[in-house]
Amino acid sequence: MMRNDVETYQVITRGKLASGRELTQVQRNLQTQLRLNDAMTSKLFAGAPVKLKSNLTWEQAQDWQKKLHQLGLLTELALQLNPACLQAGLQTATLETAPEEPEEQILLFEAGKLTPHLVQFSESLTVSNESGTPVARFVSHNAYWSPLALMLASTGLALTLQNHLLRVMTHYLQWGALASALSIVFLLLTIICLPRLLQPRMLQSIADPRGAHRIYQQELPVYWVGAKKHRLIDAEQQDLGVIERKQQSAALTAADGAVVYEWRQAVRVHESSKDALGKIQEKLVEDTALGPVAEYLGHAKKVLDFLKRRRAKSAASPSWDPQNAMAVLDQEGNLAALAYVTPEPAVQIRKPNLTPQERLRLLAFCACLLRSPLV
Repeated sequence: MMRNDVETYQVITRGKLASGRELTQVQRNLQTQLRLNDAMTSKLFAGAPVKLKSNLTWEQAQDWQKKLHQLGLLTELALQLNPACLQAGLQTATLETAPEEPEEQILLFEAGKLTPHLVQFSESLTVSNESGTPVARFVSHNAYWSPLALMLASTGLALTLQNHLLRVMTHYLQWGALASALSIVFLLLTIICLPRLLQPRMLQSIADPRGAHRIYQQELPVYWVGAKKHRLIDAEQQDLGVIERKQQSAALTAADGAVVYEWRQAVRVHESSKDALGKIQEKLVEDTALGPVAEYLGHAKKVLDFLKRRRAKSAASPSWDPQNAMAVLDQEGNLAALAYVTPEPAVQIRKPNLTPQERLRLLAFCACLLRSPLV
């Protein structure tokens, strides 16, 4: 099949003028040469992409682009949605029978170590796939308390401090009823604030099973309740971003302030999946990037992979319902990972073509989502 039999092109303009040209003169040229009326000419310069010609060969599209440039109008050549090209792309994608990539696997955390029952000492937390093969390892370099231990410790210490404060205000200051009211307020504030003060700042290293790639996670000081911040750095102390966890949202921001990954409790997984599919289809139909047919086939393969149903799991395996997962989105709003709390803490990475360091960074972000906010 020849190139012209498969590839057809469109000539698209966004209303940009060639260098040194004036708008009124270009509009007059287009009306004269292309026989356009005033309404059609105004539409060309409205700022939105406008399709001028379709179903052109590469040579014909180039000739039109040169002709319009002489008239003062800048244009783009876009690979057109062609049935023959789409059929070739789907056939190519269907013939590829590569095994399921690790990004599609469920990665399981050790539940008792991710959020400890009482206290977690310095030891490692293994992340493995469903077959038990280790995928990553979180090594804690200091101990930290579970939410239950924190609440018990803070309540006991708060009651002790309240007793001493009440004794001082009653016997020495003789405040009476005011002392009781102030001591109750002090007790509530102490129970709220002490968990943040008693919990050691987390320090972890996150590596692949062989230790070839490693990043580090450091908890930053945050003194208000319901929020946590963790800084990610690599082995060369380069900043990989800051994770900020709140009660109903979380975000991983880069050093320049750009959001790399985010989670919002209000976003459901089916909504993010619909957005991701819409972006792929929009790029497939309206992509204005000039390139060979291989790029077009790549878009067709993405659509096929997204719509392809996953193989049914055995009845003995846990039921992973994406509707109940926490959807992690990347900076473009596409689905990057699913974080499961039930039936056990797990992550399913959906973002393809991640480097080992990017994969560890995404795992670290998901681990912050799965931990209790108090840990």
